[in-house]
Amino acid sequence: MPTGKSFLNRPEVRTWGIPLGLFLIGILLVVLGVVPIWEEVKDLRITISSEKDRITALQEKSRKLSDLADQVEGIDKNFEVFDQAVTSESKVPELLTQIQKISDSCRVKVTAMQFGGETQKSGENSFEVRVQYASESSLSQLKCLVSSLEGASRLVDFESLRYNLGIDTETKAESVLAQSTLISYYTPEPKLLPDNPITFSLSDPQFLGNVELLKDFKVY
Repeated sequence: MPTGKSFLNRPEVRTWGIPLGLFLIGILLVVLGVVPIWEEVKDLRITISSEKDRITALQEKSRKLSDLADQVEGIDKNFEVFDQAVTSESKVPELLTQIQKISDSCRVKVTAMQFGGETQKSGENSFEVRVQYASESSLSQLKCLVSSLEGASRLVDFESLRYNLGIDTETKAESVLAQSTLISYYTPEPKLLPDNPITFSLSDPQFLGNVELLKDFKVY
């Protein structure tokens, strides 16, 4: 039968073992607590850095908006010019009325006119809206219609145009029966996104040239 003391019963182990064990457990708890906190601090640092960049961008945008605010009257006038050419979505229904006015100004008889669907322009923030259009007129009146649509303040293109000679049912005179698909454009209601930088300038030569070009178009 063994007479030696077990390792755990030795005086030195009993004297130093418990404090040493508690010390090691304490270190383990500190490590387990510090590592998650360090990760949280790291994540917070990244977030703060990102927010500082965002705030700096907003400060720059605020400065530019302040400069533009001093020119608000001119901006409103220029926006109206562009909005007549490529309208906002809410004004799409007015397209048929404008085409009717142009037809009337050229004495073109509209025999059919209706919307024919829409598609979004690839890679652009604008939409194409189509109108199926049929008319009866003389050749000179049809030329007037084409010219007037090209010179209208609202941009309208011919996607297709077919016509042939016919007989006017009332006067028995020769007339041109035309069928076409017209395309106009619109954009969604504009929204100011805080994170988007402002690159717009009222002094940009291309912008000024477009404004002058559109001002020459006729409003119907």
